[in-house]
Amino acid sequence: MKICVCDIGGTNFRMAVFENGSLYDVKKIKTPNFYLYNEKEIKRLIVDALISGFTEKKNIYTDMNRFSVCFPGPVTQEGEVLGSSVIFGTTLKERFFLKRELEERLPDVTVSVMNDLTAAAYRYMGNGNFCLITVSSGIGNKVCIDDRVIIDPEGRTGEIGHYSADGIELGIECTCGTGKDHVGMIASGRGVELIARRFGSEKETEAGKLFLKSALYVGCCGDSLQITAEMLARAADNGDVFSRYVIDFCTKPLASEICLLAIAMHIPKFIIIGGFALHCEYYMEALVRNIKEKGIYNFTDTEIEKMIVCGVRDDDHGLIGAGIAVAI
Repeated sequence: MKICVCDIGGTNFRMAVFENGSLYDVKKIKTPNFYLYNEKEIKRLIVDALISGFTEKKNIYTDMNRFSVCFPGPVTQEGEVLGSSVIFGTTLKERFFLKRELEERLPDVTVSVMNDLTAAAYRYMGNGNFCLITVSSGIGNKVCIDDRVIIDPEGRTGEIGHYSADGIELGIECTCGTGKDHVGMIASGRGVELIARRFGSEKETEAGKLFLKSALYVGCCGDSLQITAEMLARAADNGDVFSRYVIDFCTKPLASEICLLAIAMHIPKFIIIGGFALHCEYYMEALVRNIKEKGIYNFTDTEIEKMIVCGVRDDDHGLIGAGIAVAI
């Protein structure tokens, strides 16, 4: 059975055909977001792009009549999108019934719309109880118990990135518009980049002095505002002291959240996915070390080392999961 699958990200859509556990005919489309468009325009452009992408594939794979879409934000069981800080930038002014709009324009197609991490979790079913965490432009999670993703009808679970980090007072406004110093603005790839730029500019602090001796200082001609997440990851993996200082700091709030989840629900495994975490070996090293330093009641250091694992090192979690979720 062929299924058209789409993973909507903050930067790009990725659309493909899913069949028998494999993807093919993958296409990337630029995601409209709040940097260029208002809410009404974004919604229209998203729906139009989805319809256009599906129709293009349907013209090739004429027997395909299922469309599974995953979205980077809370989604209700009815397929209503409640928001997305990376796409809309703030709370929605009007409701976004994405599934209904797609069904109205594709009357002969079975449409599914779900949260992107809910979809991704289906890729890892069969691994016992686990918590899936993504570290990319933001932070999010989903808990899976007995091969079932724990979500409420309103789709409001799995938003650990929007918890205000304990003991950190940097005054960083979250793009969700509801608070400061959220974990997703600190421990994500975007957050690490932001913190590195800020620390590098504070010349009289310990971090600022480390930046002056950093390979990044040379690479950025002394301008910390030129630091990117990719540069930081590469430098940290090469042993750069400033880059490692930043990542050590930024992984602490996520480590605290993992400790709390493990204690509260006795989750035996945390699977980490997302571009930044999986492309920076030192990030995972720092995360595990911070968890061990904080400690988890009833878990030994050896158990902690085994409980934090990397997911598959690709960008296909949402696409494959969206296909599996519909196929089962």
